[in-house]
Formats: sequence, structure tokens, C-alpha cells
Amino acid sequence: MKKAIFHVAALAAMLLGAGSCSKEQAADAAGECGRVVMNLTTTRTDDGAYDPFERMKVRIYNADGGLIRKYDSQEAVPASLELLAGEYSIDVELGEELPASFEARCYRGSEQFTVTAGLTTEVEVECRLRNTVVEVLYDQTIAENFDEGFLTWVATGEQLDPAAAEEGSVAALRFTESGKGYLLLPEGVTSLSWLFRGNHPEKGAIEKSGRIDEVKAAGKYQLSFRYSADLPGFIDFTLRVDTSTDDFDDTIIFSPDPTITGDGFNMKEVQKYTTGERRFLITTMGTLSSTSLRVGSSQYDLLHPTEPGISSQLTSETSLTVTLGEEFLSNLPAGSQTLTFDIADEDGGQLTATSEFRFEGLIAVEPGDYDLWNNTVTLRAMVFDSHTPAVRFSLRRTGANGEPVSEEGQQLDGSRTAEDLYTATFTPRWEESTNEAGLTVYTPAAGSGIFANAEYEYGVTLDGTSRGSGTFATTTTQSIPDGGMENGSLPCFGVEVSSNSSFWASGNNSFAKTLCTQGTFAGMGGSYCAKLASSSPPLVGLAAGNLLSGLFYKDGLTTGVVEFGQPYTWQARPRALRVKYHATVGTVNNDKGYAGPPIKNGDQDRASIYACIVDWSARHKVSSGTSAPTGAWNPSTMQSTDEGAVIGYAMLMLDGNTEGETMLSRDIEFHFYDHTARPSGTYTIVLSCSANAYGEYMLGCTSNVLYVDDFEWVY
Repeated sequence: MKKAIFHVAALAAMLLGAGSCSKEQAADAAGECGRVVMNLTTTRTDDGAYDPFERMKVRIYNADGGLIRKYDSQEAVPASLELLAGEYSIDVELGEELPASFEARCYRGSEQFTVTAGLTTEVEVECRLRNTVVEVLYDQTIAENFDEGFLTWVATGEQLDPAAAEEGSVAALRFTESGKGYLLLPEGVTSLSWLFRGNHPEKGAIEKSGRIDEVKAAGKYQLSFRYSADLPGFIDFTLRVDTSTDDFDDTIIFSPDPTITGDGFNMKEVQKYTTGERRFLITTMGTLSSTSLRVGSSQYDLLHPTEPGISSQLTSETSLTVTLGEEFLSNLPAGSQTLTFDIADEDGGQLTATSEFRFEGLIAVEPGDYDLWNNTVTLRAMVFDSHTPAVRFSLRRTGANGEPVSEEGQQLDGSRTAEDLYTATFTPRWEESTNEAGLTVYTPAAGSGIFANAEYEYGVTLDGTSRGSGTFATTTTQSIPDGGMENGSLPCFGVEVSSNSSFWASGNNSFAKTLCTQGTFAGMGGSYCAKLASSSPPLVGLAAGNLLSGLFYKDGLTTGVVEFGQPYTWQARPRALRVKYHATVGTVNNDKGYAGPPIKNGDQDRASIYACIVDWSARHKVSSGTSAPTGAWNPSTMQSTDEGAVIGYAMLMLDGNTEGETMLSRDIEFHFYDHTARPSGTYTIVLSCSANAYGEYMLGCTSNVLYVDDFEWVY
């Protein structure tokens, strides 16, 4: 503690001697006197070499503010004083009011007191220091690394003019050695500025400057200078506050590497930006060679700035002030942005430093904010308001021209999920229904959630006022392998080669070579499509024209085996399967009478096209031939197989011939048994096209033909 108490005189005992009251004041109602003993104390900051009591002024006022006593020296102050009973105040000034001094300082204090008739009142006035105390400490490393003559100027205000300080036109303290001085802060001034100058034997002239903001009168500010040859490269400002003595300590470390500090703010603290400019002070030991700023993917030259809103001033070869103006900062994206400074000098010194800024408003949607399988997107906004405002987000899908599509927009209230951060997650609504097999299925409601390959408009309001809007596109390049059927070397077009297919397969074999061939038909995409033509080989009577994702092989002379399923990493949930087709479907003319199919000989046959999202540990096997099939399955009637879950399906059954002489395009809607599960098994996709929907039962029309082409997902 740097505090001591001085007494004007030894007045501990009550002085009760006779005397008369002053008649220069109005008496109270009783008209009686009381005695006053004054004790004056002061806070102090040194060893007492300077005695502020040598310059003293004491003034006593009555209740109406009238001056009734004044004393201009310590000797003039009486040991005690008789006054009429009543209310009074006392003002005390000690020392000298000099703008800057290494010795002189001043104190002030005041106190109100009451005189009671017949009693002695002891009044103690604590006079508090009005000066701001500045102490400069030079570590031994300064003298060891700098030539004689180094110094530090300290003055009040935001900037220090060394020329004006040298000529004495501004009040400043010049420290050539460790010591303490006193400054009086002018009205409205709350900053101290300092400037160090010295000559390094190798680096030459070194100049560093700084500023301390939010300075308190009567506070003590200590600046400690030291040189560190192995410091990683920064000036470290460490502020220590002792509230009992109002002491503040700064340590300024000279480093061979460049340094950067915020002008009036701590770069290590998050900066919540609203308006105005921000300045950065850069210093080096060697001549600056390059200084740049990186924000996101953008980089800016700070030595020779060209970006609007960025300016710099090279005050010396080793000192640069960079100003980021409102024109630049207000155009940075909302949210948290890291400002990265890269600095180098000609002596090989290097520094990379960062400062985190937060900007209010709607934060741009990035790919990591949405999930195209779960169809969710999280919108975020940075809001500094502390009164918990009403934050509301909106989202709607737009068309290719930016106009809203038929789906209605969505709105959600935001919730505070982190400091200054509000979020809302939009999820799809699922409509529940029952399919033809009586199973519960789900489809996404129009206008809810988000899907791939679409554009969305989003925004946020704060207490009903718009605080930003934007658009984003959800893209995926995922396609169905060889969905255009242009590759003539696919296993599905060959004979006896589908047993090792990586995707497309068919039942083509030496007895039925035309079950899947590359063909042409009006309205197809590109130059080719797939032609699935049923046939009637010996013994089995019917081989359905087919195309599937999986494998096909023969197990013996008359048994064909299909293993459904291929690996597929789903990037996005599809709404539908789009396909072009043309079908010629006749009446059933081959029927082995196996149980299972809903049609029989003489009925209208059916063709089928379906896609299935599965989560299987193994392929699902179906065998058929001259005996009843095994493993027959239908995704619209089965929620799972022995291999795992059926998550969803899109199925088209074709009853009869396709109208017209050109291929039709059809979006086959997906129905989901489970709208939350994400397929992760070994086999996750099944695509199947069959000219005879129940061909595994050897049931159907032997002359059916189905053309298919241009398989793709609809989102």
C-alpha cells in the first residue's frame, strides 16, 4: 500500500477552553456554540521528499455557501475553532497544480460537518491526489542493448508530438532513467501517450510508441521496458490493476521480430464491431519489407493499400499505422471473422498475428450449415443487443429466375445458442399416408426442409425489422452411374458377363440374349437407350427383359440368380426417380401357376420400374427357373429383408402400352418407411426395370418390350 496519513497538528485531545463564538455567521435556533477540531490527511505516492502541506488552502463555508473562514498556510490553521451550532463544509487544497512535473503534485478534499452546541466536533478531511502518476522502469536489458541517450516521453492525450515536447510547448515528462512523474489530465482527456527512442548498435534508430486509454486521475501507470532477444515476436502489454492503490502496470518488450498492437483495444479480445474505424500499430526492429492482411480467402497489401477503406501511414522505416475504416469493415460478412496480419522486415523478422472481429447481421449459409440427407439447414445471425430481442428467420425455395416457387415459405423464431449468436434449424415436415399394401409411408411436405440442386432465399428480422437477407444454392453432382445408357460396353448389354458388374447387370445369357441390349427409340436422350425385350427360351417358357443394379449369373442349366444391390454413398435424399420409358405390354401368355402374383394367364401383364434405398449387409438373392422362385420381394410391400432395412422406394407399374410413339419422361415419387435413417450398409441402392413385373414366377407376356433411358434423381 502506498498510502500514509499526515496531521496538521496534534489534535487528538478535545480542546474545551473558554472562548466566544464567531459573530460573523447567523446563529442557529439555540444560539449556542460548539468546538471544531480539524484533522487533514492525504494519500501520497512517494517517500515524502515533496511536502504538499507547504502549500495549503483551507476554506470553511456555512450552510448557505457563505465563506466564513480561510487559511492559506499550515501555520495559519488554528488548533481548534468555535462555531455556532449548525451545518458547515470545508474545502482543502494542498500542493501545486502543474501540468507535468517530476515532483509537484496537488491534492483536494472536502467534507460536510455539523457543529453541536456544547460539544467538540472532530472533522477529518481526506485530500485525494489529483495527479496521474507515471512510473517508467528500464530493465537492465535496455542499457545492455541500446546506446546511451535512450529516453521515453509521456504526455496526456491520444498522440504525442515529440518535437512539441522537446521545445516545451506541450506538457510532457522526459524519462532518461527509471523514475516517477506526475501529470494533470485536462478536462475530457482520458488517454496517456508515450514514445520510446533509442539507438541499437546493429538495428540503428529504434522508435516505439503507444497509448493507454481509459486513464483515471490519481491512478498510477507503470511502463516497464525490457529487451528480449529470444521472444517469439510481439510487444506484450500486460495490464495489472490494484484497486486498493489504483496502480496500473504496462510491460513493453522490445523484440527482434515485428510487433502489432490494437490502438486503444486489445487484439487478444474479441472485437464486437458496429461502426467506426480500427487502427493497428506495427513496429519492427528492421526496415519493414511487407505487411498484408488476410480475411477469409481475400488478401490485402497494407504497405501500399488499394482496397477502399484501408489506409496506412509509414511514420518511419520501422513503424506503420494501419487504419481499417468503416467502408471496409462494414462490408465484411456478418459473424466471426479472423483478421490475420503477416508482417516481415528486411532483417528477417517475421510475425503472423490474428484479431477476431464479430459483425452483426445475417451470417451467410455455407455447405456445412445444411444436411441434404436429413434435409435440414441452420440459419445464424450475430446480434449484439442485450435485451433478448425477437429474432425471426425466414426461408423459402426460389425458382431458376429467383422468383418464389409454389411452395410456401417457412419461418422460425431464433434461439440464443452462444454469445451474440442466434440460430434456427429448418427441418422438413413429413406427411404420413398408407400405400396399396397397407404400410405406413412418409413423403416430405411441399415447402418444408431443403433439398439438393435448389436455390433458397433466407432472411432474419430483429424485433420485426429486417437485418439481412441472402440466397444460397444446394448443389450435388451425384448421378446414377451410366444413367444415359450410352456406354455399349456395360455388362448389362453383354452375355454371361453380369456376374461381376460394378453397377448395371441383366439376365442376358446364351438362351436369352436379347433381355437387355443397347437400342434406340424416339425421344431418348443422347444416341442410345436400353431395350428390354422378353423372350420364351426352352424349358422355362419366359425370360423377362430386365435391367438392374446388382449381379446376375446362372446356377445350373435352367436357374438364373439375381443378386440385388450395389454400394452407393448417398449425398442427398431424392424426392423422385426421373426416367424416360416406352412400354409395349401384352396379356399374360405364360403362367407356371406359382403362388404369389396378383395376375394370371389371360390377364393384362405389367412392366415395372423402381428405385429402392436399402441398408443391407449383403445383396438380396432371388433364384428362378423351372421351379418356384425363392427370395421374391417387392419393396412396396416389404419394409425389410433378411439383409436389412428398406428405407424407401419409388415404384412405377405399367399396365399396357405407352401411348404415342416417343419416350415419356416420368418423375416417380419416393415413399419412405423411415425418414430419419441414413443408409450406411455395404449395399444401399437397388434399381430395377423389368418388362414383366412378375417374371421371376415365369409369369407374363413373352413379347413385352420396355425401353428406358436417362435415369436421374429429382430433389
